[in-house]
Amino acid sequence: CSCFCSCSCSRFCSFSRSCSSFRALEFCRTRQVTIHSFVVSGGVACNKVLLEGLRHVAASASVPLVCPPPALCRDNGLMIAWAGAEAFRRGQGVCQTPLHDQYFHPVWPLGRSVQQDVLDAHISAAALRDIWK
Repeated sequence: CSCFCSCSCSRFCSFSRSCSSFRALEFCRTRQVTIHSFVVSGGVACNKVLLEGLRHVAASASVPLVCPPPALCRDNGLMIAWAGAEAFRRGQGVCQTPLHDQYFHPVWPLGRSVQQDVLDAHISAAALRDIWK
């Protein structure tokens, strides 16, 4: 695999992530969901190429992009702790049984997934075409 191939793959993945985010924001807009900000954290917030694409996505949706400082985005433990705090606040996932009887979830949604609804809406991301030329 050449350097060109690796760079092309990275650029395609960045574009794909931006399109998914754009569709999600458009889906919310069409459903009259008020979006106050577009929050990006973790490794995505540390990736300058992804972050630049997501800045355009946020601007196209007229919402501010909010990112913690990169020093706070590198530790997955921090993100896991935040998810745990949110679940605890909602009364979810509080350990009532011995640890060895617990099931650990590789993905921990904090609400109902609307991913299929977004896909079914067939929202075009053509507006992003010019930023990835």
